[in-house]
Amino acid sequence: MHLPTFLLPGTHRPLLGIAPLLVVFLLFQRQFVQSFQRAGIR
Repeated sequence: MHLPTFLLPGTHRPLLGIAPLLVVFLLFQRQFVQSFQRAGIR
């Protein structure tokens, strides 16, 4: 069974620490864009 490289344990361990931060950043960015559009661009 072939697994993606980021699912392999050991060598790619730091990526597991970066991934959650990236997800939170994307979610926060989406929320910020929605609130910015809701405020309106003048």
